Amino acid sequence: MTRRVQNDAGTTGHHGSASARSARRRARGSVAFGAAVLVATALVAGAGGAGAAGQLTGRNIRDDSLRSADFRDGSIRAGQVRNGTLHPADVGFDLTGDPGAPGDPGLPGLPGIQKITLRTGLPVASDIDDLNAIAPCAADEIALAGGAQLDSAGPGVLPYIVSSSRASVDSWQTVISSSFIGAKKYTPWVVCAQVP
Repeated sequence: MTRRVQNDAGTTGHHGSASARSARRRARGSVAFGAAVLVATALVAGAGGAGAAGQLTGRNIRDDSLRSADFRDGSIRAGQVRNGTLHPADVGFDLTGDPGAPGDPGLPGLPGIQKITLRTGLPVASDIDDLNAIAPCAADEIALAGGAQLDSAGPGVLPYIVSSSRASVDSWQTVISSSFIGAKKYTPWVVCAQVP
C-alpha cells in the first residue's frame, strides 16, 4: 500500500524523497542565517551611531580607568566642569606660586598708648552763670575724652551740659548751664593717655 502525503506546494504525492527534504532544510537554514546577519548589522550600526552622536556617558567608563595621558592638553576647560565638583584633593599639582621678592619696608607706625588714667579737675560752682569746668592731664599725656559730674544743685534747678570737647592737647572742657537760676556744682573729669 502506498502512503500519500501533502508536499510544500499543497499537492499530494508519494512520500517525499531525500533530496526534497534536504532542500527544505537548506531553505530554513538560509532564513535563519539571514535573520542573524540583519540583527548583527543593526547592532553594529546602532553602536556606531551612538558613538558618532557623542552619547558616551559615565556609565560607559569604568571607575579609575581614565588617566591624564588620556586627555589632550587644553581639551578640558573651566566651562566644562560643574561648579563645586573639584576639590584640592582632585588637583595633582601645587597651586601656590613661588614667593616674590621682598617689598619695601613700610612707614613706622604711630607711637602706642603706654597707660590710660582717669583724672579730675577742681570742682566749679555758680548760682547764676554757666559753669566752665576744665580737667587737665599730666605733662606727658594727651586728653582722649571727658565730661563733668554733678555734685549738687539747688531746689528746682535743672542743670545740663551744653558742650564737652578737648580744650587743648592735654585738657578737656565741659560747659554746664541750667534752666533756672540757682546753685549748681560740678567736678570735671578727663581720660588721659600716656604716649612716648
